Amino acid sequence: MPNCTLMGQGWSEDPTTGACVFTPLTMDEWGWPGGLFDPGDALVGSTLEFDYADEFDPYQLYEEHMLLEGIVTDVDQLTETWQVGKTALTDVWTEYGLQNTASKDSALTTWNLAEAGITTQETEATDLWDIQREGIADQVISTGNLWTLEQEGITRQEGETTDLWGIESSRITGLEEEGVTSWEVQKGGLGEAWGMKKGDLGYGLGTAHREARVLGQKGRSKANIRSSGTVERAERLAKSKATRGYKKAFGQEKSAYEHALERGELDLDEVLSGLAQSRATGQEAYDAAISSFQSQREVGLENFTSAVLSLQLQSTVAQEAYDAQISALGQSRVIGQDTYDNLITSLTNALATEQINYDNAIAIGDNTLANEITNKYQALEDDIFHLRDAWASAQYTKLYELLESGIFPEGEEPYVPPVVSGCEWDCDTAYSSCISYQSGGAEGDDFNPNYQAGCQEEWLSCTNNC
Repeated sequence: MPNCTLMGQGWSEDPTTGACVFTPLTMDEWGWPGGLFDPGDALVGSTLEFDYADEFDPYQLYEEHMLLEGIVTDVDQLTETWQVGKTALTDVWTEYGLQNTASKDSALTTWNLAEAGITTQETEATDLWDIQREGIADQVISTGNLWTLEQEGITRQEGETTDLWGIESSRITGLEEEGVTSWEVQKGGLGEAWGMKKGDLGYGLGTAHREARVLGQKGRSKANIRSSGTVERAERLAKSKATRGYKKAFGQEKSAYEHALERGELDLDEVLSGLAQSRATGQEAYDAAISSFQSQREVGLENFTSAVLSLQLQSTVAQEAYDAQISALGQSRVIGQDTYDNLITSLTNALATEQINYDNAIAIGDNTLANEITNKYQALEDDIFHLRDAWASAQYTKLYELLESGIFPEGEEPYVPPVVSGCEWDCDTAYSSCISYQSGGAEGDDFNPNYQAGCQEEWLSCTNNC
């Protein structure tokens, strides 16, 4: 903001335009009270000492008023012209601001729609992945349940087969024990029968020997000495016959007994061999069944593992596809956000640039208006100065003419006052303002004694040009 007071007396700042405007000093302030010329002591002792008013012209303010009216008109025109231009700039700036805001709103709407679309796609992708994941998880559970049921079935069949084989093995063992026991009983009966038979044969042999001995004793008692040898032979023959019969019968019975034992052992061995074969066949069938169940379990486990791995692979593939889709959507969101941010930044920067351009244009316009107004008022100040200076010079010319017109008594020299023009008066005012400024009358500067000489040089230069 300019310091208008430095321009001299009568200058002030217009708060509306910021221009320095000039308000003419009154004639009283300018040194001519009432706008009348004061000759001072120049007419003392003359015939006009007390009656000189009609000899001089009063200062006419109407010319200044016309100048002021012209200045007001010019300033109004300048202000109006600038106001029109300023309004046009403001309208353009306002329209640009509205368009900029509309572009931002449009960009925001577009980005919001795009982001909402991305969010919708993310939600749909997540929902689909959740369904796929739950479906795969259900299949894993179902596969596990089926495998569990299959294992339970195999285990149940193994248990049933083991139980059946246990029963069959126990039956075979029972038959083996029963066969052995039966043979032991049968063999005991054969031995008992063979023992009785031996006793009977021995008893019969003993009886035959006793009977032969009795017959021999009887024959010897009846026979003479010569026939006693015959009796003894007959006794020996009877005993020998009985012994041979005994041996024969004993041999036959023993052979029958031994044959019965041998046959019984063979029969027992045959029964036990058949039962052993049945046991071996049953064991083989049982082992084959258990092996078959184990194979079923291994195949089932392999199928279960393969199914679970397949489902896990499906889950992995689906997970990767979901992650890739979510990543792509996230990248789209980042790109979209960056694009939106860059557009908003560009629009904001453009708006800031236009704001600066608008502010500069307004500032330049305001400054131009202020300068033009100031120039007008400087011209007014010059015009008023010249009017007043011309009036003062004319009055001094009349005063000098009066002083030479013989209005003083003969022999008395008139006092000729120095001419003090408006120019010199303004130079004095400028000098006072210069001293006041250098003494700290204005902000930002401190008084420097060296400046006083500078003020005096300016005053001399001013008065020399008057």
